[in-house]
Amino acid sequence: MDALSAKMALFHLGTPVEHAYYRKMSGPELGNALMLNQAQSNSLVVETYKRWVESESNCRRFEREIASLKNEDNIRSKTKQELSPLRSQVDRLKEQVSKANEVTKSSQASPAAAHEARDKALQDLEDLKLKFGNLEKKLSDVERRSKAELKEMKTSYDQLLADHYCLISSTFIKLNLRGLATEPSSHIGR
Repeated sequence: MDALSAKMALFHLGTPVEHAYYRKMSGPELGNALMLNQAQSNSLVVETYKRWVESESNCRRFEREIASLKNEDNIRSKTKQELSPLRSQVDRLKEQVSKANEVTKSSQASPAAAHEARDKALQDLEDLKLKFGNLEKKLSDVERRSKAELKEMKTSYDQLLADHYCLISSTFIKLNLRGLATEPSSHIGR
């Protein structure tokens, strides 16, 4: 028996009070009571099945969103890995710039070569800063989208959980009220 069949079976069992009440009935009265009970059970089953299908659909959607977030997390870690060598290159280029500045100051090297080396190092540094800025912007965009999607998923999950508890509570209240409604008439016959 699968989970849905087990849930549906709950609505057809009735309570001991209902069984005693139905045993005392006969003819059309029993038929009408059984038809009413069956109609109530069927509406509960339809509502339960509808909510079960919705929750299954939401679960699949959440699984897809989680997979998407994991993919973005992989992109974020790759971006961080790309940033690490770029930072070391920036440090290396800063050293080259400082060396080029020292060479410029020294009288042993020609001023033109020193300027050329310094200009090349400065240009390389600017190019790396631009790449570094683009990668940081991409990383912050991915993080911002991930946070927004995670917040939306949490809100959807909380709503789904609240609906689930509401369904369980309303089902048990209906079953208990049905059991209480049939109790007084079973005491009258005694």
